[in-house]
Amino acid sequence: MDFAAWPAAVSGALSGVIMLMVVKLMKLAGMHLQINLVRIWGAMLGLRGTPMLIAGWIVHLIVSATIGVAYAGIFSLAGAARRTWLWGLSIGVVHWIMGGFFLALVSATRTETPEERPAPGPFGMNFGLGDVLAFLLAHLVFGVSVGILYPLVSRRRRGVPGR
Repeated sequence: MDFAAWPAAVSGALSGVIMLMVVKLMKLAGMHLQINLVRIWGAMLGLRGTPMLIAGWIVHLIVSATIGVAYAGIFSLAGAARRTWLWGLSIGVVHWIMGGFFLALVSATRTETPEERPAPGPFGMNFGLGDVLAFLLAHLVFGVSVGILYPLVSRRRRGVPGR
């Protein structure tokens, strides 16, 4: 598969939204989850309240787009032209591991006080097993989503006249 940065970024941003929807659906299904990636991103910037949530969304979308580009680069380097959803699932495991270590760093540098929200800890372990599983599932869904969306968005872009 030929590498295309903009379709990869779009696929990553959309997958970032889908990833958050998975966690939201788990909460709606009755799981008591504390993990909130948007809130974590915003709090890292030292913000609180609505500005924290707005900034958190912006950062999450930018990071998701960037990670989508990385996924597409791996697809391209691996010559993955088919079953990119499976490649995405596999990369999603690595993405989850890296994200889990990132949450450990967040725990050390976060700006919210423990009274407001406890530190997530590595992989969200301080929040409980449900949060660890939600964090895993969200990253696996992100990978599968990029694997499905990237070829579709790439094809659509190539099909537009004048590009």
